[in-house]
Amino acid sequence: MSYAELFALSIPGAVMYGLAALPAGRLTDGAQSA
Repeated sequence: MSYAELFALSIPGAVMYGLAALPAGRLTDGAQSA
């Protein structure tokens, strides 16, 4: 796998990671306040 391929895959991976972290953070915040 070349650096260009790795970079091309890392961008959508980072976006998906960020989108998944938002609801996970809200779930943990809700569990702590409940």
